[in-house]
Amino acid sequence: MSPFIHLVMLLAAHGGEDHGAPAGPTPVGLVGHVRGASAMSDTFELVLRWSAEPSNGAIPVEVFLADRDTNAPIVGATIALHWAKSAGGNELRTDAKATSAPGIYRADMAGPPGIYALTAVIAAGDRGDLLTASDLSFGITPADARGAKGLTANEEHGAPWLWVALAIGALVIVGSTGFLAGRAAGRRRGQAAGLALSLVVMARLATPPASAHGGEDHGEPEVPGTTAASDVHGIAKDLQFLLAIRTARAETATLTERIRVQGTVIAPPEALAEVRPLRAGRLEAAPLESAGGGFPTLGQTVQAGQVLAVVVELPGASERATLSADRARARGGAEQAQARVAALRAALGRKLRLGGLTAAQELDGLRAEIRALDAEVRASNAAGDALALSGESVRLELVAPIDGVIAAIAPGLAVGGFVAADTTLFTIVQPTRFEVAAHVFEADAPEVAVDSAAVVTGPGLPARGIAAMARGMAPRVDPATHAVEVRYRPDAEDAARLRLYQFVTVDVPVGARTAGVSELVVVPDSAVVEVDGRPTIFVKTAPETFVARPVAIARREGGRVGLRSQLAAGERVVVAGASVVGLAPAPASATAGDP
Repeated sequence: MSPFIHLVMLLAAHGGEDHGAPAGPTPVGLVGHVRGASAMSDTFELVLRWSAEPSNGAIPVEVFLADRDTNAPIVGATIALHWAKSAGGNELRTDAKATSAPGIYRADMAGPPGIYALTAVIAAGDRGDLLTASDLSFGITPADARGAKGLTANEEHGAPWLWVALAIGALVIVGSTGFLAGRAAGRRRGQAAGLALSLVVMARLATPPASAHGGEDHGEPEVPGTTAASDVHGIAKDLQFLLAIRTARAETATLTERIRVQGTVIAPPEALAEVRPLRAGRLEAAPLESAGGGFPTLGQTVQAGQVLAVVVELPGASERATLSADRARARGGAEQAQARVAALRAALGRKLRLGGLTAAQELDGLRAEIRALDAEVRASNAAGDALALSGESVRLELVAPIDGVIAAIAPGLAVGGFVAADTTLFTIVQPTRFEVAAHVFEADAPEVAVDSAAVVTGPGLPARGIAAMARGMAPRVDPATHAVEVRYRPDAEDAARLRLYQFVTVDVPVGARTAGVSELVVVPDSAVVEVDGRPTIFVKTAPETFVARPVAIARREGGRVGLRSQLAAGERVVVAGASVVGLAPAPASATAGDP
């Protein structure tokens, strides 16, 4: 059964029961006809939306406040709305109150029906501004207010069919996704959550963006050319907030010609150390009284000379038997030498008692022999003691040879386990000295400018990448990949962002192609999307209006794209959510040539 049929069945089965999903506030203007107005300054974007139904009472007004440059919703602002009726009368003031949704506020317009001019006084943190809008119709019919600039095209005729079609599509896609997610989780709550989200999206898409403006200065630089109506896209402000659509101003910069290659993060020999035991034995943790006592852990910072672990060496059975025999021989030799010394001493005593009957030379010989035998006894005893010690355990301390961080621990290590000699137990690195090995194809290698900085991008790095200076180029081509290795080193702070053996992208400068480089209009990589096979950006021209503009890419560098003449510096382009903007239809009042 298709997801669409599943969704229809779900809608039919839904009888109003509570499935546990919290109910959010219903935005003003979701039911019936709506009116809207917007204003912009260098700091803020303000959008208002309210019901177009005739009324003699207070009319709720939905207020949306965003940052002018980034389109991020602004929270915690104070918004004072001053209303002045065009036909005269006292000025009214209402304060917009924040809702639970970021950037969305609520106010009540309690004045009598009529056409008003608005002055909004806004303060947010250390920023403040004053925005104005005029010809805003409240509580009167479209016929009464016909011709007023504040009247939107949808006030008489409702939502265009294109909005309805898109709303139905969003309902099917998002609702089906929620249904399938709930089915996979085995819970109906996932279905209800997906349905709720689809209803919100459908309702907001069915509410056209506010197109009434109050004479505010849009402030966008003009680029020559005609904008077709099909290139204009409108998205209501609250839906922009929901979809996290963000903008940034285009700027001018000089981009160096670069080629994009793959690279690997490595540690140079002086920043990498492996800790290995010289002899086999039983593994023990470092003494607790030593610096960093206990068994090392991944990511632990260590200092040169710090004891990481201890290997206790125990001789084997055959080695112990050999040592025992050698010790017995040493002891036996010492005993024999002592017996001979005793015999010689006795002989020497008899000779001395005979007095002059014994030659002096014979006496000196006996004394010399006794001294030699005494030395042999001492040597035999010392050898026996040494052999006795050799049969006992020997503790070998494993120390860190450099300052750094524990990057790897041999798998299967356990205190009390056996480790073989010359096995790498711990790997220590110095992240601040990491380098990047870029692999440049041999055809491009002659053009690499080794005196210029490359730009490294990858996971965990800033969007614009980090700069790295070349350390050298290998004088050989890898026979397997036909690439030449070029080493780059970032500064210490940027190098610490990298991870050993991480794959990165390296934009390598090519010296032969940098001649005549001029300033380009530059936008983030994320601003450029493909539309009908052409690179395209979306320029924000009003708080709820975006214009698709095909561009020609001159060059790329470190997460930035240099464009030719299709964009002016200072224009605001969509940098997050550009693909979503491209799916939105034109605003209800969009016509060819709209700014």
